[in-house]
Amino acid sequence: MREIRYYLCDGSLQAKEELNNNNIGKTNGMMICCNLKNGKSFDGYSDSYRLYDESYDSKVNSYIFLTKYKYYDSKNNKFKDDVSNKYEQSGKKININDIDSIDAILYSNPRWGGRILNKFEFYHTDKSMKLVDVTIPSFLKSNNNMQ
Repeated sequence: MREIRYYLCDGSLQAKEELNNNNIGKTNGMMICCNLKNGKSFDGYSDSYRLYDESYDSKVNSYIFLTKYKYYDSKNNKFKDDVSNKYEQSGKKININDIDSIDAILYSNPRWGGRILNKFEFYHTDKSMKLVDVTIPSFLKSNNNMQ
């Protein structure tokens, strides 16, 4: 069975469910890793409703986009200041029929308090570990945006 696996940010597995269009919609906004049938994998924020596509119809159809922030500096945990549209994202189109499984990090979207990530990675929540404090742009925190 093709499946979606949901993890907390520390990497602990929380749930599994069948990979189908309904369940793929639940990953919208989360950092996911799509493991393809050909052995390749791609990661990014799930855009299961294809908001970056002209054929947006609020449904999960035959493909999704995986988006990343084009001008986010992961090493320094900040957006590049010298770019006029520093919050711009780019997307990679993934055909759903090519996906073998999806790994998703729950609450990984910055609107839910997650760290801004440009790659699928777990991070610890241990209070003794020092995490870099990242300034999250206000538009990412807005309740008006799709999650």
